[in-house]
Amino acid sequence: MMGATPIILQTRSEDGFRLRAEDLERAITPRTRWLLINSPSNPTGSIYRKEDYEPILDVLARHPQVWLALLQKS
Repeated sequence: MMGATPIILQTRSEDGFRLRAEDLERAITPRTRWLLINSPSNPTGSIYRKEDYEPILDVLARHPQVWLALLQKS
């Protein structure tokens, strides 16, 4: 609707199917506006813990144009 192009970052079983900060850093461009994280994540069921978010937040601090949306079910 807004002309956006979603970029889906692959996760790995050895990382518990959680996003790696270095993968996020490489994927961000000047056009990037949002990061959406779904936890627990389907179909893997991976759950992000506080310590999993810290490196991701470090990346986002370097890219203030990128907003974070956490889709989290308790």
